Amino acid sequence: MISFYTTAFNLDDFDIDIEDALLNWFYYADEVVIATINKDYKKVKEKVKRSKFFGVRKIKILEEC
Repeated sequence: MISFYTTAFNLDDFDIDIEDALLNWFYYADEVVIATINKDYKKVKEKVKRSKFFGVRKIKILEEC
């Protein structure tokens, strides 16, 4: 299994398409682990939940201090 680890924070400050990012990562990896800061955890989780990959591919979201 190949896993990619990335971070996501300050999503309101950047115009990034989570769907496109996940599509790119899943081209190479079986699992994506996303770490985020405490205050952005809910926002990141909601964006990932709305993606077409949620529930189909392995995605973990970690809350970091």
